Amino acid sequence: MAGSVILNELYLTMDKPYKPLWWTIPLILGLSIIGYNGIIDIQYHDTYFVIATIHLGYFFSTFLFIIGLIYWLIRKKTLVNWMTLFHVIFTISVFLVIILVSLFHRIFGEEMVSFLVFLLLVLSQVIFLLNLTIGLIRNKPKHKINV
Repeated sequence: MAGSVILNELYLTMDKPYKPLWWTIPLILGLSIIGYNGIIDIQYHDTYFVIATIHLGYFFSTFLFIIGLIYWLIRKKTLVNWMTLFHVIFTISVFLVIILVSLFHRIFGEEMVSFLVFLLLVLSQVIFLLNLTIGLIRNKPKHKINV
């Protein structure tokens, strides 16, 4: 039962990727409100960047809304399914990991972990831009499957 629900959600992600992005916004805002007094310290060499959890929540929610809006605006274009799935899953995962780390740990200073999370976020956004470019260059409308 649970496996079919997960597969159904993955199919919806490829068909309408803006929905899971927009569904994640209340979750991120809720977690950031719970951790209202929480902060995250990002250590970069000799410098600490201190960011409040609520500000991270606002930024991530705005970012997810804009990315979802872009997906919604190009919903009639054919995108590469694996790129869309990779982008949506890893963007949401990275944002949730950062919010949860800010709630439970004060320092996000492990340089390797910080670098890998940042690299994964950048990689997923590059794949998004590449997918968007391919979808716009193809200029092929999405085909509807009649069931």
